[in-house]
Amino acid sequence: MTAVPVDWDFTMPFGITYPLHPRKETEEFVEVIKTYIESNAFDR
Repeated sequence: MTAVPVDWDFTMPFGITYPLHPRKETEEFVEVIKTYIESNAFDR
């Protein structure tokens, strides 16, 4: 994973930016994140 500085007129408080057609490894990573979030891991 790499942080890439950008000069966009766009802000987001957090998130992952990836291509519309990502590599298989990227898709798998995003699915892991989605599963973690959906598991209510962020409930306090």
